[in-house]
This record gives sequence, C-alpha cells and structure tokens, in this order.
Amino acid sequence: MSKSLNLSLLKKPSSGAAKSTVDAYKWDLSSPAVSRMPKSPEERRRRAKYMADEGKKAGEKEDRSGGSLEPKVFVPYVTRPGHTPRRVAVERKRQFYASQDLTRILQDHGVTSETMVQTGLDENVPMQDLNNILPLTLFDDETYEQYQPTEWIMLGAGNVPAKTMFAGEWVACTVKSYDEATSLFQIEINGAQDNRTRLEICFDVEDPFQFAKRLAAASAGRKLAEGLIRYNLYVDCMPTDDVADLDSEQVNRIVKIALHSRALQQSENDTSQLLNEIHMDYARTMNKIVFDANLKGGS
Repeated sequence: MSKSLNLSLLKKPSSGAAKSTVDAYKWDLSSPAVSRMPKSPEERRRRAKYMADEGKKAGEKEDRSGGSLEPKVFVPYVTRPGHTPRRVAVERKRQFYASQDLTRILQDHGVTSETMVQTGLDENVPMQDLNNILPLTLFDDETYEQYQPTEWIMLGAGNVPAKTMFAGEWVACTVKSYDEATSLFQIEINGAQDNRTRLEICFDVEDPFQFAKRLAAASAGRKLAEGLIRYNLYVDCMPTDDVADLDSEQVNRIVKIALHSRALQQSENDTSQLLNEIHMDYARTMNKIVFDANLKGGS
C-alpha cells in the first residue's frame, strides 16, 4: 500500500443537493472540485467569507493548551501565495489517515491479533512451541512517538479519539487519561472503562504506517529476545560429564597470569572457587561449540 497521500482516497463530500462545493471544500478552496468562478452570487459570498476567515487564521500559532490535537505536518504557519495552507494540509492528512484500513496495514507489516497477545509460560506446551512469552511493551521503541503520553491527553483535552484491539479487531475508542505509575492509558470503549498500553492504542491523528512499523519492530525485538533465551537455556541444560576439564598445565598458566601482580603474590589466596567457575565456563563453552555445530549441520 502506498504511503503517499492519495487524494482519491479522501472522503467525498455529501451528495446532498443543498450542499454546494464551496461549503463541502471550505477547508480547501484550492481543490479542483471548487469552481474558480462560482456561478451564483450566494456561492461567491460564501467563497469570499471562507477566504477571509482563512486569512485571519494565517499566522496564528498552534494552541497547545488543550483540544488542539492534529496530525503532524511540515508546513509553515504562514504560507506564500500558491502554496498549500497549513490548515488545508492538516485536514488532508486527517482525512487520509481516517481512510486507511489499520488491520490491513498491520498485516502487511506481519502484525496480527496473535502478535498483541502475551501467552506466558505453560508447562503443558513444549518450549519450542511457546511464543509471545514476554510483554510486547518491553520492546517498544519510543523514537516512533509523536507526543509524550501526557501530551496526548493534554492536547486532546481528555477525549482523544483512537483505535484499540478489542475481540481480535481494531475498533474505535476514546482515550481519557494516562497513569504514569503503571504506564497505562485509560480508555472508554462501548461505554466501559479499560486500561491499555501504548502499543495497544493507535490515535486517529497518528500515522498508521509509522504505528505499524513500531509494532513490527517491537514484535521482532521480542522474537529475538525469546530466541536468545531458548538458545542459552538449551546450552545451559547440556550435560558436562563428558566434557574434559582443563589440564594441570592450563590451570597453572591461568593462576600464574591471574596472580601476576606483586600484591597478590605476597598474599595467600584461595583460588579453588575461582577455578571451579573457570571449569564451569570452559565446559559450557565446549557445549556451546558442539551445539552450534549441530545447529548449523541440521539447518
């Protein structure tokens, strides 16, 4: 799916006969759908009014006191003639985001409803068949974040429209607040209150493609971590009875190098515990070499 803005995907105005194109596109009077020369005097008056209102809003700074949550656009507040006004760019991107199918975008990035579920450990399931043991939020890359959690709530005035996973589908919800102690958002869905992590919420003004990349990166990080845990567990569980110990010459060489300083040579040190750890590390290393060789040969 293309990530560029496609105006054909934007919501079309209502087909009601009483609504003129000037009213339908008052936020974008530069649209080709709006006639440059309105036929009726009433449409000319409306066009002049909307253009005057747009001129008054040009140059106004973004109000961050609340209720001003909008998509991120890289357009100056004061635009030169012939360039897309900031207000128009924001509205275009808002409608573009609203026209996207979040479920399909996530599927294109390899993220499904099963990815969002943490299964945990189950003694009845073999280790190699266990997936999603670790919480997905542990692997969240916050460099994808558009605002801080408290900023989402502040800019949305405590009523931030979003989507969340519910019964295996992404449905509309309203984000009400954020608890810094638990790092959870409180949402309202179907009249009920619930808590969600950041990765379980896609805000309406958030880029769905970036959100999909964020989830995919977290899922890949969790998969890698769980693979390393299994790998090290397999190596640690290998028997060491048949692994040969270090010979006396190797042990003496290790002790000599370890006690090379004069201060250690003059003091009496019990090296038996350290030598036991060295023998264990040596046996594990030998097992790891054997495991890697068999793993490579089996693949």
